[in-house]
Amino acid sequence: MIAIRIYGGLGNQMFQYAAGRALALRHGVPLKLDLRWMRRYRNQPLLITRLPIQKTELNWHERLAYTGFPFPRHPPYPFFRWVPYFWHRVYMERSYGFEDRFTRLGPDHFLFGRFQSYRYFSGYESVLRDDFRHQLNPALYDEAVIEMVRKPNAVAVQFRRGDYVTDAATGRYIGVCPMDYYRRAAEIVCKRINSPQFLVFSDDIEWCRRNVDLDGAVFVERKNGTAVDDMALAAQCRHIILANSTFSWWCAWLRAVGDGITIAPERWFRDELLNQETSELCPSSWMRI
Repeated sequence: MIAIRIYGGLGNQMFQYAAGRALALRHGVPLKLDLRWMRRYRNQPLLITRLPIQKTELNWHERLAYTGFPFPRHPPYPFFRWVPYFWHRVYMERSYGFEDRFTRLGPDHFLFGRFQSYRYFSGYESVLRDDFRHQLNPALYDEAVIEMVRKPNAVAVQFRRGDYVTDAATGRYIGVCPMDYYRRAAEIVCKRINSPQFLVFSDDIEWCRRNVDLDGAVFVERKNGTAVDDMALAAQCRHIILANSTFSWWCAWLRAVGDGITIAPERWFRDELLNQETSELCPSSWMRI
């Protein structure tokens, strides 16, 4: 059995699940989820279970066997920092980048990490597209927006704010993409397609209304639902300009159109070492500027 810790926002949850699902499929064993961290995590809701994924959770005995900590609450971080040294089933990610040692794992492990690289699930893309397929609900959005995203000139533009600007520590090592990045990306799009229709997605759409100046931009607002619905809508767009967020990453990856323009920031983090470690975060077919 492969077990995986689920933690963070929707995009992070999906990366973790994808790595675990691929490893479980490679060995022909079940995948189970450890959701204890999400039950104590107040910054982001548990949303991945709204997708048609493998949802089986670890039981009490499995938590003990795989983590050495069977209790309903998650283990304290110092415990998990040292547990891999004496609990052979625990695989603890050591960096932000893809780790070759992951490919040598057997069929009986607990995975603890971010796993933010497409290489972790290479070869299992079709399975994951089925697992992550979410039916778009047109009733959640204005009818005009639904019509726009289905046209060949539709360009999703993602602005990630949230804790990038409200949490000082997160802002120091990640930070928001500068407006110059969006201006340069929009110029590239305008040179390649006729009359692009920019659709702005954000976790702070009011800030975008006041500060984003893209010709003819439409600011997408959801009447109800969750970020899962926004991801399904953005994935309908033929072209996309990403923010430096895993949510944006999956919006781009889930698109069915293979010949669209995909632009991602070259600098994903403010920290230069992290940028070097995540050089394989995005597929080579995506343009990074």
